[in-house]
Amino acid sequence: MNQEDRKLYNKNYSENNKLNILAKASQKVECIFCKRNVSSYNILKHYTLPICLRKAKLLKALNERNN
Repeated sequence: MNQEDRKLYNKNYSENNKLNILAKASQKVECIFCKRNVSSYNILKHYTLPICLRKAKLLKALNERNN
């Protein structure tokens, strides 16, 4: 598939599936490390943020202390 065909395909796909794409983008997912609700499209970026790393470290220390 050449570049022009790919552009046309992507344009048609996004127009036809706009509602599905927006629904998936706004869906909230719980972070497995810090238990926060984050947009599903931003979850990978969230894992690297200081707020998630700090909370995950704290929860891990609390779990170790309790066990």
